[in-house]
Amino acid sequence: MHTPFEKIKKADKNLRGISIICLIMGLIIIGDVLCLYLKHDFSNLWGKQLPVSEYELMIKAFLVLVVWVLPSLGVLFLLIGYGIGNYRRKRDAIKGHAKTDT
Repeated sequence: MHTPFEKIKKADKNLRGISIICLIMGLIIIGDVLCLYLKHDFSNLWGKQLPVSEYELMIKAFLVLVVWVLPSLGVLFLLIGYGIGNYRRKRDAIKGHAKTDT
């Protein structure tokens, strides 16, 4: 059975991994959105009359995804990763001599 100190060290290691994964996912999503913005011109699609009305809803949904959802998701991942890293930094390192057995 694990001691409480070993459980804390394992949880700290898991937090570090989650923080790194969140930062990487946030950077990937933000990079993809920037790539889409720079490759394609989405500037005037909201007001543009589309030739086929069946695809209008799908194109508008894609624009909402690219303009609002993906950037928000990327920023959320970055904030969560930064928040976890900041929490770990403020809490200080976990040292073996700090354990107390009662």
